[in-house]
Parts: sequence; C-alpha cells; structure tokens
Amino acid sequence: MQWLKRHLAKIGLVVASFALVFYFFNLSFTEESGPDTTKSIEIKNSLITGYSNSRISWKVKIDYMWATKSNTIYEANEILSGFIFDSEGKMVIDSIKAKGVRINTRQNSLSVFESVEARLLIRTDAQKNAVYASDASEESVKIKSGELRYVSDKKRTYLRDDVQLRKSNYVIYPKQEVEIDNDLNIAYITEGFTMRSPEYLVTGNSLTIFIDGDYSEMTGKLVFERKASSEGSDKREKNLRKNPAFLFADSALFREDESGKVLEVSHNIKIEQEGRTVEADRGIYYQSENKFIAEENVVITLENLDWMIKESAKKPKNNEINSSLRSRTVIQCNKLIYDGKERTMTLIGDVKVKQENQVIQCDKLVFLDETSEVHCYGNVRVKRKNEDSLSCSMLIINIEKEQFIAKDQVYSEFIIKKRGDQDAN
Repeated sequence: MQWLKRHLAKIGLVVASFALVFYFFNLSFTEESGPDTTKSIEIKNSLITGYSNSRISWKVKIDYMWATKSNTIYEANEILSGFIFDSEGKMVIDSIKAKGVRINTRQNSLSVFESVEARLLIRTDAQKNAVYASDASEESVKIKSGELRYVSDKKRTYLRDDVQLRKSNYVIYPKQEVEIDNDLNIAYITEGFTMRSPEYLVTGNSLTIFIDGDYSEMTGKLVFERKASSEGSDKREKNLRKNPAFLFADSALFREDESGKVLEVSHNIKIEQEGRTVEADRGIYYQSENKFIAEENVVITLENLDWMIKESAKKPKNNEINSSLRSRTVIQCNKLIYDGKERTMTLIGDVKVKQENQVIQCDKLVFLDETSEVHCYGNVRVKRKNEDSLSCSMLIINIEKEQFIAKDQVYSEFIIKKRGDQDAN
C-alpha cells in the first residue's frame, strides 16, 4: 500500500510538471500575439487645449478619449468640435469634426481622420483666444477631407485624401495634398487642381489661396471653361452662348470684393469659341458687370461676321456687305473692352480690321449690338483691294439698314471701271 501511494505521488508530480510547462508556453504565446492595448488614462466629456511656447495652439471637444501605456498618444473615436490658432492666438480653423482623433504629445501634433469637416477663417481681432468663431459662412472656406493633420511646432496644417474646399458656389478639388501656413493663413495646392461652379470649370497646375486677403493666385496651364448655356437677352446672344467658351492663360488672380468677383489673367491669353478667338498679353473680367478687358497685342480672329446680324433682320441686299459678313476677319488693336450690360464691344489704339477685299484702320472702333452698327473714330482709312479708298474722321456703318455715313475731313478715291468689267457695280 505504501508503495502504491509513493507511485501515485510520482505520477501526480509528473502531471503537474507538464501542466506547469504548458501554462508557461501558452502564456508566452498569448503575450506575443499582439500589443498591449490596455488603457492607462481615460478622459470623458472634456475640452482639451494644446499649447506651443506657452501660447494656445489648438482646442478639441471630445466625448471620450483614452491613452495607452505610452502616455504620449491619446485617441478618440469622434471629435465634436475643434479649433486651430496662429502664433498670435487668433483662430484660423474652426468647426473641426471627424470620426477619429489622435494627439501625439511627443511630436506636438493633432490628427483627425474619417469624414473630416472644418472651416478656414479670415482672421479678426475678436477671434483671439476665442472658443467659438463668429458666423462667416459666406467668407469662410469649408473643408472636407479624409485626414487633417496639424503640426503645432511648424504652424502647418495638412489636408489629404479626397480634399474639397468650398466657398460660396464653387468647389476646389486638389489632386494631392493641401498645405496651410497657419501664421500666414495661406493654403498651397502645388500638384494640380480642378475648380467647379454651375457656370465654369477651371483646371491648372497650382493654386495659392490668401484666406485673409480673400483672393487666389493660379499658375501653370490654366484652362477656364464657360459651360454652354441656353440663357441670353435675345436669340443672337443665346446662339453665342449655346457653345462652350475656353480661356487659356499661364497665370491668373481671382478676387472677391464689394463690387463682386474679378478675374485677372496674364501671359499667353487666348479665348476660343466656335469660329472665334481672342489673343492678348493680359486681361481682366468683372463678373457683376459682365465686362471683359483685354490689353496689349490684342488679336481677334473671326471665321465670319454672320453673328452681327439679328435673326429677325432681313439678309442685306448689298453684295459688298454680304461679302464682308462671310469673310474671315482678323482685327488688331491695343485694347478691347466688351461690355455685356451695354452690349457693346470697343477696340482702342491702332485698330486694323483685315479682310480679303479690304482693310479698315482707325483709332477707335465701337460695335453696338443693339443697332448692329459699327462706329469708327479718328484717322479712319478704308482701303479696298480694287484700290478704292476712303478717309475721314468718323465712319458709321449700319449693317441692317445698309447705310454708310462718313463725316469730317472726308476724302475718297474711286477707280472708274469700264462698263462690263467684272468688278463693275
């Protein structure tokens, strides 16, 4: 009996030893299968503030946040609201919302991600150290992105993944990252962009948004497309707008002020619409006034002038007028002013109108859309291919009425043709 007890005790000792070894192996395997995610700190329903050089840098309002054993990284599943400040304590970004938050105290950075929303603000003194910014929905730039990362030491904010910047009725879609200098309050897009509005589509290589100044600079292979439209004050304007128009330039400045939206373009300007082109060194468009001005080395090329006749008007009987309307026309001048409200086009400075059969030169030319009249002023000279010529101080051409009126210092030369000549009238 004693022998049996000793034998059973040995067996129990062996089993216990195997169980102990299995426990240690199992424990080792479990610890190596993943990191320790045990929370060391929990923060609930709080407004957390970050500082840089003893100045307020950012604030976030969260419902629940935690830290792991590192105590340098804090995370949250949602940010209820957030704010970013410049070095002077003025708010530059507000209304930050997102599904995830990560605060790295070692790198002094704030990252929010998933369904990010925020606003870029025009700075005011009232925003200094404020918790909430005043409502400026028309002036602010609304942000949507997949990630927003703020680096406090550099005073930089970076937007990544499906970024959208919206202001009033247009939206900017950067192809890559957006970098924001929070002290200068300037946003940089350097890898290409697309801008969309109900009327226009714009593409280019780079875009710089001066948020405080409420203007933007664009450079590199710019294309502005005015979409086709059925709008217009009459049938002639509707016909002109039914086809899209394109403006090409190397650089542009877009601003908004009390008078409305203004676009300035320069370097290799070219406007194209079916059958029409305008080239110049620089130009400016005032949207509220529907006025466009082109200056320096202006060249206008028109495949024909049929658009100058209203649909309701009868076709001219005069063969010379009909020939001019069908002819390709190249116009050179120093300055072009198109006034959409007044429905006039004015050409100024060394004006030269070239057609196959004639050349018209003057100091100033005005086309009146309402009456289909062309007015030429100052040193007017008309030279026809058949060597007929006319010079005067003022020439009025009414296309619909087929009238030519020359005034002041009129001088003309005509070649008298023999009856039966091909060119005889």
